[in-house]
Amino acid sequence: MLTVETGHGLGVEKRQKLVSWFKRWLKDDQSPVKKAAQDRFQLSDMLCTTKGQVNVSMPGALSIMQENVNQLDEWASKREAFLSKGKKTVQAKMLDLLGLKGLPEHKIRIEATGHDSMREYEQYKFQLIREGEMPVPCILIVPSKANADSPVELRLQEEGKGTYLSEYANFAAALTEGKILLLADLRGLGETTDPAFYTDAKYWNREYRNAMISMHIGRPIMGQRVVDILTLLDFCSEHELLKGHSVKVFANGIYGPATIHAAYLDERINSVEITHSVKTWKEYIEKPMQRDMYSNVLYGALKYYDLPDLIRLSNRPIRFAD
Repeated sequence: MLTVETGHGLGVEKRQKLVSWFKRWLKDDQSPVKKAAQDRFQLSDMLCTTKGQVNVSMPGALSIMQENVNQLDEWASKREAFLSKGKKTVQAKMLDLLGLKGLPEHKIRIEATGHDSMREYEQYKFQLIREGEMPVPCILIVPSKANADSPVELRLQEEGKGTYLSEYANFAAALTEGKILLLADLRGLGETTDPAFYTDAKYWNREYRNAMISMHIGRPIMGQRVVDILTLLDFCSEHELLKGHSVKVFANGIYGPATIHAAYLDERINSVEITHSVKTWKEYIEKPMQRDMYSNVLYGALKYYDLPDLIRLSNRPIRFAD
């Protein structure tokens, strides 16, 4: 191990140490490394192949991307065999992949944080607290026309609930039809969005820091958001204004895959409509240069299922509107 106070990059001391290491272990040569008179090289002098790329210089070579696609296709029969084992087995593996030890058992605590009486509706603000989890901020809009049969529309908008709320036209139709609106920000989005300066733009992910930390602690950010959705469903089951009402989820962007998983796990979701979101993880394998992929990667999932499999097995309407 070498520590040199020269910042990022390969300064002279680092290069000499690297070359010494390779000489020792590849050539059994422990003689000192001398600094070359010429310290810079042309790119052509550094090429290992005449074409500069191994996968176009060797017959039959595959790119990593193509190898991944081939492996995905090879796993197709294994996925089908796994899915045929029944919901109990699939759910157990899904919870493991999501980084959850089981479905949440702790009761939620509902904290009212505001109330406004408007001309056509009542607006309530809440914080939903579950032990060991991030609070879920939400806004409940109950139209004056709402009745016992009015559905609850849970709106998950990656731009934040405030964006949806800022345009009256977004929910004017719901008020007219007497639909109850529940607007929420799941962790890492909306109210709890990570400041942009913490995330390096070169990684093409608006929440790269959150997504990577979540991976390293064994709790993928998607799994954490599934817990948040279940918390919102508990709220719908417990609060007097929402008990007994059917729940339809509208989700866009990053929220799509988390919503599909929640719909498979919890039958309190009656239907789902998704817009501008990934429809299958195969899209990631075939076209890896996409933005915000880390947010919806579930490590190892394609050995067992893809998103269309969950939609097919959920036995309730889950559709993409775009």
